[in-house]
Amino acid sequence: MTRITGCIRRRFAYALVLVAAACVVGSGAASAQSGTYGNTAAVDWHPGGRYLAVANIDTVAIIDTLSDVAVNVFPKVNGHVYSPGTVAWSPNGELLAYSDYSEVHVVSRPWDMAQTQHVSAYDYYAAYSPPTRRLPPKSIDWSPDSQRYGANISEIIDVVNAATGEFQRRITGEIPSGPVAITSFQWTADDRILATTRQGVVAIFDPSSGALTGYLEIGIGVFWRGLYGLALDPTGQQAVFGSSRGEVFRWRDTHNPSISEVDQWAWPSEDGDTMILHAWSPSGQYVATGTADGDIFIREVVNGSIVETIALGSRIYVNGMAWNPDGSALAYGLPDGSSQLLDASTLPGYVPMATPTPP
Repeated sequence: MTRITGCIRRRFAYALVLVAAACVVGSGAASAQSGTYGNTAAVDWHPGGRYLAVANIDTVAIIDTLSDVAVNVFPKVNGHVYSPGTVAWSPNGELLAYSDYSEVHVVSRPWDMAQTQHVSAYDYYAAYSPPTRRLPPKSIDWSPDSQRYGANISEIIDVVNAATGEFQRRITGEIPSGPVAITSFQWTADDRILATTRQGVVAIFDPSSGALTGYLEIGIGVFWRGLYGLALDPTGQQAVFGSSRGEVFRWRDTHNPSISEVDQWAWPSEDGDTMILHAWSPSGQYVATGTADGDIFIREVVNGSIVETIALGSRIYVNGMAWNPDGSALAYGLPDGSSQLLDASTLPGYVPMATPTPP
């Protein structure tokens, strides 16, 4: 194991900073200086609550949050030029998927260096056409049975067999007004895929057939806006997503694609920054929103009020946020390729949850 001594610091009085692969093997983070665009590290929390996966443009690190130790660090075979890509644990906690510049990789038991195995790789770079449109996946999410995953590559979702890396189907969508370009998605516990689009529509897909089974129109025509960062509440009944006009929407019933089921929360700023990423706390109390301009807003769900604001710096693209399973901390990536924890017990109305048993 590699102890990350010398890399622990505090940004806020209540926030512990865990610097992962960047401190162990050298930072590969994009520049975050004024006048340039940077990306924060991608993060995801293991379902058992002990391990945090942190991806920067060169490496993926597995952090034991009980000891602040990087228990495994592995390089990306095909690194990103600008983006750290994405990282996602399977629901059963046995597998981790992460992306590099040309492939999505799946590894098993990455918290145990002696038992970690590379399971599969999906070459999305070769599968996607035309070549000029090949972009690293914006998000990865797993099927409820942990046997498949979806990767949001450019404007579509590829569904892949996790054990073999075999391509199964490509999910695209078309509504009466034309085709939709997918910007984010979540795979629900009842085996649906909900996806935001650039056309102001949330699309609902059957992942087995790829068929579009319904859609929710938020605003088209003169009120057109792109939608981003869909996240489900703990029950899967509700969803939250943002827009390119700085709006945040709460969809109260994802089985009812009616605008009457949608609330618009107050804008967090007058800048109208694109709301690109969301994370709903396991308790259902809070929603974290990350913007394309380096801000994270923590919102209380019942009344929609913002209870905490974290400023990472101008022109920083918030690429990763994840609550731990007991809801006691929010991990978010930093522009230097590291991650930081927000202590949720400092937030108004915080109610502790039962702690899951680590694997």
